Amino acid sequence: MIHFIEKTRRWLQKGERKDIFFWGVIVLSMALIGESIWIGDYLSRQKNGQKAAAATVTPQPRPVLVLQGKSKMKADAEATVQLILQGKQTVNVRGLDVVLGYDPKAMAIVDSDPKTAGAQVEIKNKFLGQVARNLVDERRGRIFLSWLNFDRVGAAVMPGDEIVLANLHFKLKSQNPESLKLHFLKGTQAVDIEEKAVPLQTKDFSVMVK
Repeated sequence: MIHFIEKTRRWLQKGERKDIFFWGVIVLSMALIGESIWIGDYLSRQKNGQKAAAATVTPQPRPVLVLQGKSKMKADAEATVQLILQGKQTVNVRGLDVVLGYDPKAMAIVDSDPKTAGAQVEIKNKFLGQVARNLVDERRGRIFLSWLNFDRVGAAVMPGDEIVLANLHFKLKSQNPESLKLHFLKGTQAVDIEEKAVPLQTKDFSVMVK
């Protein structure tokens, strides 16, 4: 591009072409050349940007475990929801932390162990190990559950396994399905016997209301 402009300048200084038509051709040529250079640069940048974007995309690991809930029954203004762990791939689990959130204005936990201080949920399965935490923050609407396995090989969860970990008993204050949802919150995690994070998929769920 620079060579073309310099050659044209010298040609004009020699007085070889000074007519308007020639000027028009020169200007148009420069515009076209400049446009083609800009487009080429733009396409190159776009291509490089796409490559960079593609390079930053990290493939998500396939879930090894799935946590979800399922309404089991409903009588009058009370409902029970099962907390279920599903196996998708074979893994030896060392520990599991579950943090659930719910709207305390729409439903309240029914304490499964009134003799113990604070509200508790009903633990149905100790297959994963000892229950290290079973707490309910009724004011904020938070449920904290933890299992810890002290066995050398941990708890072997196989593909197709469906383990009912706990029953959550609620007294309903609302009939609006949108307010009867439970959400898995930050802190929900699983680790294997090497204490490495296990890919865990969580599925928020709702209390079913007929």
